Amino acid sequence: MFRWTPYVFIRFTIFLLAGILLYRAFPGIHLLVVVSVFSVSFVGYLVLWLIQQRRKVRMSLWFGLLAFIVTSAFGWLCTYEQTDTNHPNHISHLSEVTYYTGKVVAEVQSKAKNYRTVVEIEQVVSDKKLIPATGKVLIYTPKDAPVPLYGDKLIIYGTPLPVQPPPNPDEFDYKKYLALQQIYYQQFVKKGKFLVYEHTEGNAVISASLRGRAWADQIFRKYITAENEYAIISGLVLGLRSGLDDELKGAYAAAGAMHILAVSGAHVIVIFELILLVVGRIKKVRYGNWFFAVVALLLLWFYAFITGLSASVLRSVVMFSLVVLGEALRREGTLFNTLGFSAFILLCYDPYLLQDVGFQLSYLAVAGIIYLYPRIYAWAEFETTWLDKLWKLVCGSIAAQIAVLPLSLFYFHQFPTYFLIANLLMIPLSGVLLYGGLALLAVAWIPYVSDAIGFLLKWLTWLMNQIAFWTEHIPGALMHGSYLELWELGVMYILLFLVLWFLYIPKLRVWSVICVLMLCLITSQLYNNINYAKQHFVAVYVIPGHSALDVVDHHQHVFVADSALSQNKSQISYHLQNHWTRRQILDVRSMIFSNVDSTLLAIHQNKQFSLFTWHGKRFCILHQPVNLQLFQKQKFDYLIIQNNSLKNIKKFPAQSFTTVILDASNRYYLSKRLSNELRMQKIICHNVHEQGAFTLTL
Repeated sequence: MFRWTPYVFIRFTIFLLAGILLYRAFPGIHLLVVVSVFSVSFVGYLVLWLIQQRRKVRMSLWFGLLAFIVTSAFGWLCTYEQTDTNHPNHISHLSEVTYYTGKVVAEVQSKAKNYRTVVEIEQVVSDKKLIPATGKVLIYTPKDAPVPLYGDKLIIYGTPLPVQPPPNPDEFDYKKYLALQQIYYQQFVKKGKFLVYEHTEGNAVISASLRGRAWADQIFRKYITAENEYAIISGLVLGLRSGLDDELKGAYAAAGAMHILAVSGAHVIVIFELILLVVGRIKKVRYGNWFFAVVALLLLWFYAFITGLSASVLRSVVMFSLVVLGEALRREGTLFNTLGFSAFILLCYDPYLLQDVGFQLSYLAVAGIIYLYPRIYAWAEFETTWLDKLWKLVCGSIAAQIAVLPLSLFYFHQFPTYFLIANLLMIPLSGVLLYGGLALLAVAWIPYVSDAIGFLLKWLTWLMNQIAFWTEHIPGALMHGSYLELWELGVMYILLFLVLWFLYIPKLRVWSVICVLMLCLITSQLYNNINYAKQHFVAVYVIPGHSALDVVDHHQHVFVADSALSQNKSQISYHLQNHWTRRQILDVRSMIFSNVDSTLLAIHQNKQFSLFTWHGKRFCILHQPVNLQLFQKQKFDYLIIQNNSLKNIKKFPAQSFTTVILDASNRYYLSKRLSNELRMQKIICHNVHEQGAFTLTL
């Protein structure tokens, strides 16, 4: 029979999660109410404990209930406190800001056209008054302006604007992603509109860590000159992914090996195994456990230090630090308890980690390995050492993949079919590269040795890249089209839990529930298939500076874009792939506006405009300025204006067009002026800059 008693921190972590989720669902509960509930419950818990100590009476049910209330209320309060907008002097509570001062509190990242970083506001000028304020702003500065550095104090002119929600259906919610980091505002700062008035170190630990990572990155850049190989080593060892191009990312995603490029728990495990191999024997001598603990903690935190103290590494280092300390103190405990304790500490520090994809994936993967690995490993025995090690690797990969599969489908909507084959080859190789990368950093000052290690690293990395590309080109390497709703994700994890329970205690009623839940999932997917098989819609999407049009009949799909956008696959994927996946649109036929296949979309076109009819609706697309009086005697349902081709509406034939759509290739302020003028003339207008994508569904 299953007993909860040994898993005390699993229980407390679940209680804490309940409080965090309660805040996310009901943030409007008055603070005084939650404080009162917490205080009364805590006092009640202490009273019950005293009664139990004096009268020796067991009251497990009441203890459990009060512990749940106290911990959940504590989780709510932690989340409230960590939500910056709850502070009265947050920038969101102030009237229009004309300029502000702040400190750079994040690493400055170099992008294609600008630099990006985060500024923590210290003071603002609002209503002509200089007042203290708080809040974070994501700022972008041009490449031809001075580069701000971590710790710099800036004066920034202008008003930070709220981060906008995604303009296209099902697009990645960048606003929500930034909000999890307490960033609600952003600003594109022009040259001359900001001034560095003081250079400071900022947080001394973080500043030193960033300098250490920059030094390590320069070493890799010096000894590994091939661009792809340098990008992989820098990503694998230091967690720097800015050098990875879309082709390389796609190959590793198809191989199911993206976790190799994200510095995470797997890397910390490799480091821990190396420490165990080198100094593990010292534990047998007197005070050896403490000596090993000190060495292990120093090396683990040093690795976290050179990776820039990234959140994913910190999670794993905290967990392994607890394992090492528990062993040194000779405290017996389950790995699940250690896992729960580390999650509890991290969530108390930052409750918003709960919604971080990396946090979810890493903890589920570790939990899956702890529980499933020994059970899968018991399926077979190998006397040969190398076969046994290979089998262990297979078991670990399968266990982790089972645990994260529903979450991977929910977030990424794809599954790498050959992940096991690729991981068998790439994981050992990535371990060698990780050790080699650390060795290169250690001996970078020794001329010929460092050259030799750099040479080996370059070619081993090339080999790993080739494995990824080879896997990607195998037919069926990626299974696309899996889109899960949130409730379906929950059902899948309940199913996984029940299947494991059934394998442990096979009972008919458990199997009956499994069958019912599977039937619910299958029915939901079939219902969606039937609905999407009947879909008909036209969409004008929002991709900044570009024109993008979708025409969908059933599962047949014609996507028309301007020539520049049609060559930018990553931008199309970022803005539209999730929407296509949800709508089960797999066969995407792409073309450009100047060369539309008339067999797929009956159309009349020239350089200035295009005309087409779809399900009885008539469309006119304006590519270049033209005398609209040409359409005076015609009737169109929709006019799509592109490329600033309409400057004013003085001679606009209102009777010819029912609805006007201003797409994203038009300038923002021109679109805003035109949309206001058209609405004043009682003409229906959809400005995608302000209203998001336009969708017509029949």
